[in-house]
Amino acid sequence: MTKTTVKELRATAKALKIKGYSSMNKAGLEAAIAAAQNISAAAQTTKSDAELQAEFTAAFSSIDDGLGMARVYDLRRKLGWTREDFDRTIETLRDQMTIHLDIVQEYRLTKDQLEDCYFDKNGQGWGFIVWSDDSY
Repeated sequence: MTKTTVKELRATAKALKIKGYSSMNKAGLEAAIAAAQNISAAAQTTKSDAELQAEFTAAFSSIDDGLGMARVYDLRRKLGWTREDFDRTIETLRDQMTIHLDIVQEYRLTKDQLEDCYFDKNGQGWGFIVWSDDSY
């Protein structure tokens, strides 16, 4: 394994257009480059709506409590998707009437749990996903 010099790391950071790279130490450069490469890789691996729905269904099924329902924040955390992908998938499944959403009871959740709930375009928070049938 070859050691990468700070000069080489700075050249890579410059090519990736990382701001402030010239004042970073080696560890900072390595972390910034890794983050930039991860973002770039994630952007290149966009999934189709059908793939997202299949993954969503599998994740739902793995955390379902046996009643055909799951907490939104549990599902969001399990999938680890971008907020946009997760929310778009919920909206699509809701519009198809595949799932129903139950209103979030904000006073019962921690701040982190509340942040990971789904909020529609009107600002309404949703805390539970209920599958419309047992097709999952």
